[in-house]
Order: sequence, then C-alpha cells, then structure tokens
Amino acid sequence: NNCRTWFIADTVAPTLPEKIRKDDACLKFINKVRQLLEQNLAEESYTVDALSEDMGMSRTAFYNKMKKMTGQAPADYMLTFKMERAKRLLASQDYSIGEIATMLGFCDSRYFAKRFKEACGICPSKYIETIIGWCDMMRILHTLFYDRLFWHVFIVELAKSLNFDEMGRNE
Repeated sequence: NNCRTWFIADTVAPTLPEKIRKDDACLKFINKVRQLLEQNLAEESYTVDALSEDMGMSRTAFYNKMKKMTGQAPADYMLTFKMERAKRLLASQDYSIGEIATMLGFCDSRYFAKRFKEACGICPSKYIETIIGWCDMMRILHTLFYDRLFWHVFIVELAKSLNFDEMGRNE
C-alpha cells in the first residue's frame, strides 16, 4: 500500500541529531551502535553490557559517550531504537503485535504493549488504527483532489474547444 509505505518512510523513519550527522566520528560510532542493535534486535538478553562490550568499551565509557552524543542513556537509546522499529513494523501491518514483540526481543506481547505505550503515548493496536484512519483519509483526499483536478481540466478543455477564454467570454 503506497500510503503505508509513505507513512513508514517519512513519518517514522529515525533521524539523527544534526551534531551527529555533521561529525564523521560520531556518525561512524552511532552507525556501529545501530548496526549492533539491528543484529541483536530479537535477543531479549542483549543488554547495555553486551552492547558496550561489542563496541569494545567499558560500560561507563560507553554510557558517557552515548549520553554526550544522543542525550540519552544507552538503555533509553536501545528502547528508542526498538520503538522506532516497532512503529515501522506496526505501520506495515504485515505482522501481529505478538510477532513484533518477539522480533524486538520482548518476552511477551503484553510487556511490549506496555513499553510501547509508555514510550509512544498510545497502545500498539490504537497506533495501527490511527495509521489505517490516516491512510483512509489520505485516500479520500487524493480521490477528491484528482476528481477535482480532472473536472477542472475537463472544463478548461471544454471551454477552449468552445472558444471561451478564462473569463468565460466567447472569443
């Protein structure tokens, strides 16, 4: 569905703060963190300790660097990363909430739903309903726009064929 694709790409796509995007060393570091999080997304036991070890840093050094770069503690950043992915997966409507919970390393769908609501302010099922409603509204607006555009073009072309100018005067 084009609407869902647009919504996923433009609305819930993760963005990096400008200070990270402009600094090559920061960008390389964050991209490595994201790559490791992506590789271990379904691992319930993948913790800050494991991530800092995979980054080749002590937990304290990793915490300080993440906090300085992102403004978030590593555990909060990991949760934010998972919630960004959850939004994309929910918006795709290709998986059940339970499947998404498993894909993101949550022990069960209830715990996932609780964490999603805490992080996003809406439960996963309502998030899906919102997207469906939004896409339906966009489809209607798209139809109305193109119907109106079609009739506008039709009337202009008809007027031209009848030798009327833009003001409705016969030429």
